[in-house]
Amino acid sequence: MKCIKSTTTRRRTRRTWAHSVAALLLVCLLLPAPAPASNIPTTLRVAMVISETMPLHPLRIMDRDAVSLLGLVYESLVVLDDDRRPAPKLATWSNPSGDGTLWDFHIKSSIFFHDGRELKAHDVKATMDYILMQSRDETLSAHEKGLYSLLPNYCASWEAVDDYTLRVRAKTPSYQLLYAMTFPVLQAQSILMDNPPGTGPYRVDYYVPGAELSIVGNTNWRERPPYVSEVLGKWYPTDVAALAAFEAEQVDILMTRSPSAVRYRGTASSRINSYEYSTRQIEVLLFNLISSRLDDPLMREVICRAIDKTRLIQNAYQNTVTETNTLQSRASWLYNRSSEVRTFSYSPDEAKDLLDKLGWDLINEENGVRYRRTPSGDRDLEIRLGYYDEAGTSLRREAANEIKNMLSAIGFKVDMRQFDFDRAGKKLSAQDYDLFLCAFNFDIVPDPSFLLTPNGAMNFNRYKDDDMRDLCSELRGAYRPEHYQSVWADIQYKMALDLPMLPLYFRDGVMLSRYPFSSVRDIREFELLASMERYQ
Repeated sequence: MKCIKSTTTRRRTRRTWAHSVAALLLVCLLLPAPAPASNIPTTLRVAMVISETMPLHPLRIMDRDAVSLLGLVYESLVVLDDDRRPAPKLATWSNPSGDGTLWDFHIKSSIFFHDGRELKAHDVKATMDYILMQSRDETLSAHEKGLYSLLPNYCASWEAVDDYTLRVRAKTPSYQLLYAMTFPVLQAQSILMDNPPGTGPYRVDYYVPGAELSIVGNTNWRERPPYVSEVLGKWYPTDVAALAAFEAEQVDILMTRSPSAVRYRGTASSRINSYEYSTRQIEVLLFNLISSRLDDPLMREVICRAIDKTRLIQNAYQNTVTETNTLQSRASWLYNRSSEVRTFSYSPDEAKDLLDKLGWDLINEENGVRYRRTPSGDRDLEIRLGYYDEAGTSLRREAANEIKNMLSAIGFKVDMRQFDFDRAGKKLSAQDYDLFLCAFNFDIVPDPSFLLTPNGAMNFNRYKDDDMRDLCSELRGAYRPEHYQSVWADIQYKMALDLPMLPLYFRDGVMLSRYPFSSVRDIREFELLASMERYQ
């Protein structure tokens, strides 16, 4: 017998169904929307241009790519923030006591190495002991001593007061100590081994020299485990080979200073993202202050006004540099903008007027060379410009040619000479030049004394000024941040007054990635993968 529902029953059933659908829709609306699937893979391949026999030890390497990769494995007590100012990482610190030389670093608790052992102050002490031992090893080259070998120049002694307190006595009461404490901290028991445990968001999985380095996410890290579970470093012998591998999609990330990568600069597309990174290498035009041509500050001003930095940056360096007017980057909290008051903007007409005042006449319009009449005869305004090229690039040669043309345009007769690196060093040491286009690399500790004091290791222009010497000495005795910043500002302004050299620009590099990933505002050489663990 067929069962037939009544009209009332059918209506009740439709109403119940409608209420159920409405309730289901309401639940769906209240639930959080599913996150869109990330297009970033959990394994990223990174090109490494490093030595084929590089040891896997963070205190014995200086290779940019390796240091950046291992920066994900090892951490330091102190880091530099996006303004390049010291900030706590594995430790906080107390204001120095006594005469300003005694610093206490308070190690954060519950920080563990990859093997499960907790980080203690004696691990930091052992790391510093190792750096000291290595810095004194005369069998090692400067490269083999690593990035942190200058630590003993700033630290007189150190001790583990207790499990979580490291006491450091600085050689001078200076804020510079905090910059020196940015070395990677290793485990005391494993410090002599290759691949010692670290405390970072990644740990080393395997390393095949001349082939691959695999680091994988540290699932026991104190913060959220990294979304990218493996970063695979793939070895290449040269920047050219690494760029070719990137273009062939054999790697996902490339870190390079190669001019060949410039065409990607500023790119942001579905396939390639380009990030500029800064280096510690500053390019300067050095004035020989004992040269009869350049002992007058007005003549140095002439040269400053004759040089168009914008043209140099665009034509010679293809925008792979960042202009500066001081020995500090504009990205740094130490940059003194007031020093720009004494910056001489490009003005060839004003340069010519100054030459007129200095007695250098222009009569022969055909060759355009100025001269000065002396008892022994006419003397051309001749100047020697030296430079050296870096291996694999002609950028500095092109820049020197541009400078030659700029100086020639206002009446100089320029004798331009190229040297290899060793020969250039001898010419600079002997003051056998008038102008020299060269580069200097700063240590992580921002101290210009090596360029600006009479006994500075690279004071090749024989700059000597008592006030500047006193300022550099005061800098090494300034342990309050505001005092340190103030002295740096005075140094920059004094340098703008004296013109011992013309700062041109800091060299940049390019990091290419198939995926957008960097959340760092100031991307710096040696820390190029610093935000890898922040992927969502």
